[in-house]
Amino acid sequence: MESASVGELRENLSEYLSRTQHRGERVTVTRNGKPVAVLVSLDDFEMLRALEDRLDNEEADDALREAAETGFIPWDRVRDEAR
Repeated sequence: MESASVGELRENLSEYLSRTQHRGERVTVTRNGKPVAVLVSLDDFEMLRALEDRLDNEEADDALREAAETGFIPWDRVRDEAR
């Protein structure tokens, strides 16, 4: 994965965007030599969002399965214990 400083990215933004969009390259953006962000194509971003959604759904399914096995805690009880 290529790396570019904030200054390099600013000076050559069009080039980096083109390479990301058309070649699927990923660019690590650095500030003071430290990575702060990554420039990725829209396809990569959408894939990451889909993976994140899938993981969230799996965690929700696990939580519902656990609640069904161990029982649900009524909202009133949770609220009263939090006070």
